[in-house]
Amino acid sequence: MTSPSNAPPPSPRARLRDRGFVGALALALPATALFACAPLLGVQVRVPASPWLFVLVYPVLEELVFRGLLQGWLLQRPALASPLATPAWLPRLAAANVLAAALFAAAHLLRSPWPWAVATFLPGLVFGWLRERHGGVLAPAIVHVSYNAAVRAGVTIGQAVLAGGQGVGSGG
Repeated sequence: MTSPSNAPPPSPRARLRDRGFVGALALALPATALFACAPLLGVQVRVPASPWLFVLVYPVLEELVFRGLLQGWLLQRPALASPLATPAWLPRLAAANVLAAALFAAAHLLRSPWPWAVATFLPGLVFGWLRERHGGVLAPAIVHVSYNAAVRAGVTIGQAVLAGGQGVGSGG
């Protein structure tokens, strides 16, 4: 499913047949559960008040910058475009992907507590892998939006449970 830069991007139907893409989307489900439990465990997770910013605008902009511009630029350097040696059970990752994911996590330090920022490194690797696999930023943007939606849903559910169910389906 890897697309050379001059090949047309895969169709939506081809993306849905790609187990890697579907698997990356499916990882949003445990994220929802994790973030739903965070408030119950006393871990405060803050997300921007505007769901549109957090769920749609930020992930699309981040993918354009980190996977589109930065990773795209890094992939033009032969030393960074070569896959790193990884265990057989892991997908092959280019050094450009690892570097872009590290800078993605570092950028999250500007507005997030360090554990949250560090935790963005692994999704950053997934987004970068999808960028290389699908030859563009649409696939990682779709997955990134789904991850942020899962985080937002999880935090909302956890806060509602902690508050005794007020605010979620309470009619008020």
